[in-house]
Amino acid sequence: MEAHKKKIWLMAGLSLLAVVVWVRGLTSRPSSGGGVSLPAPSGVPVEEKTQESASFPEGGEWGGNPFDLERRTVAPPVSPVGGEEPSHVASGILWDPKSPSAIVDNRVVSAGDSVGRWQVVEIQKDKVVLSDGVSTQTLSVD
Repeated sequence: MEAHKKKIWLMAGLSLLAVVVWVRGLTSRPSSGGGVSLPAPSGVPVEEKTQESASFPEGGEWGGNPFDLERRTVAPPVSPVGGEEPSHVASGILWDPKSPSAIVDNRVVSAGDSVGRWQVVEIQKDKVVLSDGVSTQTLSVD
């Protein structure tokens, strides 16, 4: 029984050590290149290859690090011209007489859901009716 407890404590200690090393790796980022730099053995020439100069075997270029949150850029939202919302597109109806749904702008919606400033008022077998409280818009599905 004592040997079993020693194994459990050893595994817990190794797990804790692994977590500490992992967290330290997350918080200490290299200043350039995003990789680990190891010293070369003495007398061995070193050819440095940066991320920008590396390429895939097919000749395609390497992109940036997709996990580097500091370099990630987000495009600003596009505002409609003249304050009007672009027209919406209904690409399908999921018909169920008790609870129909529709695919509007690549999103599944039901009666009462919002699509931009519009609200889904009714879903029929071949069309979706939207309302903004003042006017209605009918989206046909071909």
